[in-house]
Amino acid sequence: MNNTINLTEKELLVLSKVKEFNSEDGYSEFTSDYVKTKSIAGVVSSLYQKGLIYDCYEDCEEYNFKMWCLSLKGIELVGTCEGYISYT
Repeated sequence: MNNTINLTEKELLVLSKVKEFNSEDGYSEFTSDYVKTKSIAGVVSSLYQKGLIYDCYEDCEEYNFKMWCLSLKGIELVGTCEGYISYT
């Protein structure tokens, strides 16, 4: 069984940006404000579907934006930013 995840250049670039803004478990400054084009939205959607990022606010009805963080699978691929704080 092959568990390799193939990423396009754009996916790797956006995943690296999420990494850069994801400073601790469950918190990122990579929000829907950074997803301004259909092209970037498509890449974010693809990363989400592949399980590499998740929306920290997915279950919070009081927030009307998304906050994208690296999943454990995403961290395995690109690591974390310098100074990343893990609570696990």
